[in-house]
Amino acid sequence: MTIQSSVPAGEDLDRQLAAADPDVLRLMVKSIAEALMSTEAGEACGAPCGQVSSERTAVSPVRGQRATGSSADRGERLRRGNGESSCYLGSDGRWHGRVSVGLKLDGSPDQRHVSGRDRDTVLEQIEKLHALRDAGKVVVPGRVPTVAAWMRTWLDTIAPRTAQQNTVDEIYRPKVERWIIPALGRHRLDRLQPPHLDEFYTACAKADLSTRSVLLLHQIVSRALKMALRREQVQRNVATLVDAPRHRDAEVEPLRQAEARARLDLARSIRNGARWSVALALGLRQNEALGMRRGCVDLEAGTVRVFQIKRLRYRHGCLDLAVCGAGHHVRACKNPCMRHLSRCPKPCARGCVLHAQFCPQRAGGEWVFKQPKGGKARTLVIPQPLVLLLVEARRLQEQEKAAAGDAWTEWDLCFPDGLGNPQETRDDWADWKRLCAQAGVRVVRLLSRSGARFRCCHRPVSPDRSPNPPCRSLGNGLSTVSAVRRGS
Repeated sequence: MTIQSSVPAGEDLDRQLAAADPDVLRLMVKSIAEALMSTEAGEACGAPCGQVSSERTAVSPVRGQRATGSSADRGERLRRGNGESSCYLGSDGRWHGRVSVGLKLDGSPDQRHVSGRDRDTVLEQIEKLHALRDAGKVVVPGRVPTVAAWMRTWLDTIAPRTAQQNTVDEIYRPKVERWIIPALGRHRLDRLQPPHLDEFYTACAKADLSTRSVLLLHQIVSRALKMALRREQVQRNVATLVDAPRHRDAEVEPLRQAEARARLDLARSIRNGARWSVALALGLRQNEALGMRRGCVDLEAGTVRVFQIKRLRYRHGCLDLAVCGAGHHVRACKNPCMRHLSRCPKPCARGCVLHAQFCPQRAGGEWVFKQPKGGKARTLVIPQPLVLLLVEARRLQEQEKAAAGDAWTEWDLCFPDGLGNPQETRDDWADWKRLCAQAGVRVVRLLSRSGARFRCCHRPVSPDRSPNPPCRSLGNGLSTVSAVRRGS
């Protein structure tokens, strides 16, 4: 009968090792190591000492790739170095690859994931990421936005830093919402191709959009894509691969001296008649003439500091923007249209969020004084006849102020409305057309290059005299030279 020992096997082994001779223990360890490094052990394992058996892993062209074969199916991995890529077969039956391309904004590793049905496809995608990483063209992490999302991001956060807010709200945003987003908005930003832009410009031309407007659309798209390229949202600016639409300015038909004299003679008999004399003599834009302040006019020195006044764009204060402006949307005209003599207005796109001026909870609409176009105020010399007209206009304004009493609002303007408030641009334009009609002369836009504003710089240009002085008077750069040379 065998009597079982009550001493655990582990304690018995510890006791024997403690009592053993150290020389005997070293000899035993040496014998075990030689046995593991022997040829017989290598044949049994299927690989020499220091190498991994082919049954455990297969050599991959991707450095640091996760082990495949039987061990990979069980989820075992080989230890990889920092920044190395991996390729493995997941439990979902698909091959997955992970590539480290750098660091995120917060300093954490930026690791990209790719997947495919077969191993070769994933390896090809990994190699492409390696090439982009080495060339420094990896897009920023996150989902690539659509053209619509990026254009609105550009309008809200990027464009106002370099352009005036009124320019963004009155020129860029309407063009983007009415033309660019409906035609290109659903494309993913990095998948926009040159043929898409070609078709877009062709469609705009067929919609009777002017060549100047089509060129402006191209400039807006190109600028937005340029910023997307800088922010690493795309790898190229496809707008640079497309020829810009051609546009040629119309020949300047300046205001003739007899026509200007007829208008000015009639303007002396109406209220704020000096406004037109100042605009024609100094070449002021509409908002610059309406924004002239008495404090910026030095009648003794005969100078004026030019600024401009503008009304901020209205913004919706409600939540459902489309429903708020539902009663003011422009519908498409029938073909043929019997309502409009010239070009029909552009109908509103689906989901239009404009018409904020009719919102009951609207915000904005305040009058503000700003730097003129070009971002730099300028000082002009007032001719002596204009000084006399401004003195007389100031005297008449004091009489209006006394007659209005408490209803008068002081804005320190040279040409306000009947109660001292700034004049609306549409009312000012209506006064100009009425003045032209009463004088019996053609209507010329004051605020355009082909209009009366450029009459003051239409002088014969010779090589001996630079046209820069009149250009500076108008607040323009050297681009005005071509318009001056076409003048009479």
